[in-house]
Amino acid sequence: MTETATLPGLETVDPPVPEGEPKRWIERGPQKRLMLFSGSSNRELAERIAETLGVELGEVRLKTFANGEKSAPREPITAKLVADALEVAGVDRVVAMDLHAGQIQGFFNVPVDHMTALQLFAQYYRDKGLHGEGIVAVSPDPGRAKMARRFGQMLEGDLAILNKTRPEHDKAAVTEVIGDVQGKIAIMSDDMIVTGGTLIAGAEALLGAGALEVYACATHGLFPGDAFEQLAASKITQVTVTNTVPVDPIKRPDKIDVLPVTTLLAETIMNVFSDDSVSAIFAGENQLF
Repeated sequence: MTETATLPGLETVDPPVPEGEPKRWIERGPQKRLMLFSGSSNRELAERIAETLGVELGEVRLKTFANGEKSAPREPITAKLVADALEVAGVDRVVAMDLHAGQIQGFFNVPVDHMTALQLFAQYYRDKGLHGEGIVAVSPDPGRAKMARRFGQMLEGDLAILNKTRPEHDKAAVTEVIGDVQGKIAIMSDDMIVTGGTLIAGAEALLGAGALEVYACATHGLFPGDAFEQLAASKITQVTVTNTVPVDPIKRPDKIDVLPVTTLLAETIMNVFSDDSVSAIFAGENQLF
């Protein structure tokens, strides 16, 4: 008989169960109402969250500016501008999932619940039996070492750090593996995957340093251009991302797995709405800070 290794705190989590037909909103008292709306980036995820909560998605009218609306090509809207726009629109609390830079929270003057999928990945790998002395959590760069250390603790494994350089845009070269990976299974974790260049270079360096296998996980999987092909041909055993960004099920190679975060986000939304503790979800292991 095989027992499933469960990360402490995860065994008590049950998704909210909606009763009856979906409603336009959920009421709590005479002056509090929960409604859910979706933008255009990931409507499928919004629909799943709405189904979990038992509400209908609100009606929205979306318009897209032409590229010529920007003052220069590829010029981004800054996080501070987005934060100000949300607050002016009346937002009084924000839930975010694995921001690329945690300092973005400081751009807001309202409370921010910064969620992470790290504990979901930890449970995912523990269910595969990937935990204990033979596992090493790997940070793809020194800046993410703190998160990798926490990830390693969840997996009861060791820590290694990659020292990388970028010889050109969207290209990565690993110059050094800091830590002992000899004879161990390495699991790299990051907040997002774009082209996959960092993970591919990291896998080659880790295998060259004696790692037996290399797995990789990231919350947001973008995969532009030929990223699927590059990762499929790489030496990485498996890449796991969440469904925060839609991943094409037809083009996605078998090597790439998608882990849903629907329940985590739905529970967070409901706890915020009900004035319950957000940090209580997954025993406080769901928030970065």
